[in-house]
Amino acid sequence: MPRVLRGTRPRLSAPRPVDGPRGTAAVLATLSARCLHTHLNHTNPLVDPAAPQLKRLARLGVEVADDGMVIEL
Repeated sequence: MPRVLRGTRPRLSAPRPVDGPRGTAAVLATLSARCLHTHLNHTNPLVDPAAPQLKRLARLGVEVADDGMVIEL
């Protein structure tokens, strides 16, 4: 587990865009663990299976959690 100093925020805790050089896709693509985007608003294009944004995430190895998905830890 990453160490977080008191009074500091983890790298992904603040809202960020998915795309772009400082977006979550670029950050998550560097990790070796399975990464899933969660808590998407119904207007987010990532909820559309045909969306190009979703295909770009898949190429980076980042997934989007399905509605009702159960993630076993």
